[in-house]
Order: sequence, then structure tokens, then C-alpha cells
Amino acid sequence: MKLLRKLLFRVLGLNGYLTFVRKSFFIGFKTGMLRKNPAMKWHYFVKNLIHKGDTVIDIGANLGYFSNTFCQLAGDTGKVYSVEPVFPFKQQLKKQLSWAKNNEIIHCALGAENIDEIVLGLPEQVRGLGYMRTGLPSILHGENQQADGINTFSSSLRKASELFSTIEKIDYIKCDIEGYEWIVFQDMEELIKAKRPLVQAECWEKNFEQILAFFTAMNYKTFKLREGKLIELTQLEKSSWGDDDTLFVPIEKLSRIGLY
Repeated sequence: MKLLRKLLFRVLGLNGYLTFVRKSFFIGFKTGMLRKNPAMKWHYFVKNLIHKGDTVIDIGANLGYFSNTFCQLAGDTGKVYSVEPVFPFKQQLKKQLSWAKNNEIIHCALGAENIDEIVLGLPEQVRGLGYMRTGLPSILHGENQQADGINTFSSSLRKASELFSTIEKIDYIKCDIEGYEWIVFQDMEELIKAKRPLVQAECWEKNFEQILAFFTAMNYKTFKLREGKLIELTQLEKSSWGDDDTLFVPIEKLSRIGLY
């Protein structure tokens, strides 16, 4: 598979390769071919969590894998904000969501401050793959400062607390930003307290305990998805807490997920 990806990347170039990856995903998703893939379980399950008229923020929208479904479920009376800092991904996202009048694409990264220009790229350990790993680009800094000059992209950094401060309601947040989720959630604390959205997040192990305490302090319950069902975190072995996405639900909205 890696050899095929390298060949496609070499022949098609970055944009052609991303188009191929995006279209292949949606063909597999719509036909149900991906349903048995454990990595896709949340992509299918979110249909149980998003309601018509919802306002959704997709942080780290990538090629639109979740945003496309969010737009369909939220409908004409809903709104989906798709945040994506990597320009070629943003262009693919724009193509994928060209049908969605309820969508707004926001081209920036989120963080604890506003910076007009940042550089994003692949982590050092995967730069030699020979193709683009779409889920891995992140802000380059510190020991990871040196860009490879190929798969690096300029963007800006914005505070979500300011970016979304005028939104009347937020029903759902999905966040997948390669380890920066704790920084973003800290900035969004007052917004989350006020709007009380459901939050689906990929939490890196180094951040998990802090994020768990953060949402617990705001009276959220925490769930994992197991065999198509939401299971409260306290019922699972601690060794599995860091696996895949986590869903944080305000206690007053547990009925939204079919509990209590």
C-alpha cells in the first residue's frame, strides 16, 4: 500500500493525490465499504449525534470527512464551520463542500494567540514517506522547526475564543489537531462553559488526563465508542482511555445521546 501511495503521489502530484484520496474515501464511505474499518467508526456514528438545525465546529476538517456528514445532518437551518489551516486541504474541502450552503470554511490554525504567519508541515519522523499523510501536518516549532521544503505550508494562528465569540449557539465540536487540542480547549474554556456543546476529540495520551479533568470540572460525562455503542469512560479499563476519539457530554444533555 505504501508503494502504491508513493507512486500515485509521484505521478499525480500533491493536489492530484489529495483529490484521489478524498474521492476514494467518499466512495468507500457511501457504499459502506469502510464500515468495518475501526478507524471509521466515528464517521458512521456521528449521525446519531448531530440534529437538524445544529451549529457544528469541525476543528481540523482535513479533506472534509466529517464536515460533509455534519453539513448533511445539520441541514439548511444548521451551520457548520470547518477549520483547516493547510491550504491544499482547504482547497479539497472547498471542492467537497461546494454543495453545502450551510458551510463556512475558515483557513487558519487555532491556538492561544493570534499570529499572522505560521508554518505547518509533517513531523520529522514521517517526512521520508514519499507521499502526504493527510492526518499529520502540524505547526512546526522547537526541535521540529526545520521544514523539509516540500510538504510545508503557510497559514495564520487565531484564538477560537475570539473567532467564535459571536456565534449564538454551539451544539457540537469535533477536534482533531495532532496534540494541540489541550491548548485550544484552554482558550475555549469560557465559550464551552457558556454554550455547553457536545465535544468529540482525538486526545493525545500526553493531554488526556488534563482534558478529562477539564471537562469533568464543567460537569461533563465522558464516553468511548465500543462496538457501535457509547460506553462511559469509568466502565472501561484505564489502559484503553487514550484509544481513538472521546466524547464529552454535558450532564444536562445526556438525553441527546439516548441516556437518562
